Amino acid sequence: MNKKEQINQGVVLLDAQAVREHLPMADCIPAVEGAYRQFSRGETILPPIVNMELRDRNAELDVKTGFIPGCDKIGVKVASGFYDNEKKYGIPSWPSILMLADGSTGFPLAVMDGGYITTVRTGAAGAVGAKYLARPESETVFILGAGNQARIQLIGLTHVLKNLRKVYVHSPTDDGHFAYAEEMWKKTGLEIVPVEKEQVRTAVFEADVIVTVTPSREARILREWVSPGTHINAIGSDGPGKQELDPQILRDAKVVADSFRQTSKLGECQHAIRAGYMGEDGEGLFAEIGEIIDGAKPGRENDREITVFDATGMAVLDVAAASIVYDLSCQDGQTKRFQMVRV
Repeated sequence: MNKKEQINQGVVLLDAQAVREHLPMADCIPAVEGAYRQFSRGETILPPIVNMELRDRNAELDVKTGFIPGCDKIGVKVASGFYDNEKKYGIPSWPSILMLADGSTGFPLAVMDGGYITTVRTGAAGAVGAKYLARPESETVFILGAGNQARIQLIGLTHVLKNLRKVYVHSPTDDGHFAYAEEMWKKTGLEIVPVEKEQVRTAVFEADVIVTVTPSREARILREWVSPGTHINAIGSDGPGKQELDPQILRDAKVVADSFRQTSKLGECQHAIRAGYMGEDGEGLFAEIGEIIDGAKPGRENDREITVFDATGMAVLDVAAASIVYDLSCQDGQTKRFQMVRV
């Protein structure tokens, strides 16, 4: 159909359940991989994130936008992190909405719940980081955090690390690691071990892969705890002041960013720069992940190096994931539409 016919069909409206039904992790991982590659080639447009903090409410709101010419789509996502929602109200902590627009006309194609898109594309990002930077034979994972993102990170890892057998999990703020262990054992069949505070150091030292997914503002993982050969997916630090890793880890590691422009301000790199271990010009950064995916730089080079993937989240990943949802939902013919404009 031509552009006018597409516009006159109306805007696809997708609720959270519809998004869940049309975003399999197996499809999202290669889509995210492709988005990273295009970003590092300079083929995408990724404006700076607009971040608003509401510290008295333990909350924040981000506006992320991006354009991927390959799929000819523009995405705008408004995402909130209200971290006390689950505890106080029994509702998700990450409400968000995403608008997908045609890259040639600017007309909206779809409006959809953004929460699950954020969850899955972030899990897929972690999977991509581990695919290129973790030891392929990795068996043991330590996860800092026990929320929804901690769950999807593990699901993503099972797609790329086929020897996983044991998972340690610790929530630094409550006892959520017990519920996590029961649920994720049923979903994955892996041995899931809930870890109390005094056991964290030992569990971290044993881990082949570490995943950090909390809104912490202080170092939770110290340098002396991390064994040679460990890979770390640093996911939780995605805003000014957020921190989960000791900056000395980055000093001694091969550091890979999703976007250094972002990680230098929002990720673990901001603290390494402040400590003098990295430069604001990128000194001390090995690569962006897209450069490794594209073959311009190597990933893991030996079994002794510590690797860190500093992932702050990129709107082009939202666009890639939302495009999957849009395309699959249109294919099944069960979409709801509303007529916003007729041309």
